[in-house]
Amino acid sequence: NLMEPRLRRVAFLNEAVRYMGLANVRVMQIRLERPGGKDTSVSVDYDEAVSRATFSPDTWSALGSRLVRAGGIVWGMLSRKQASQLIAEGPKVSGSFYHYALPDGRQRSLWKTVL
Repeated sequence: NLMEPRLRRVAFLNEAVRYMGLANVRVMQIRLERPGGKDTSVSVDYDEAVSRATFSPDTWSALGSRLVRAGGIVWGMLSRKQASQLIAEGPKVSGSFYHYALPDGRQRSLWKTVL
């Protein structure tokens, strides 16, 4: 499942899924951080969840825990600057960091935690 709060992006994702013929992909318009708690249309049954540099790791860890089952993995995409700041904070942030370079040379990082 792909979850996106903005209708325009949902339309784009639906078109991409249709174009690629991905029968096993569903696009949902959902705002996970909605005030008042959990969106009841989202079930906690995924093995992994990924955020594309939208939330800080502590925020995404809390939101991601709504999506993955016990022992599930939450991934967060980070800029190199964000990763450096988080690594410098030390024990405050649990998980692992993975660094990689884009084809144009820009540096990016992934943050991973097991819940």
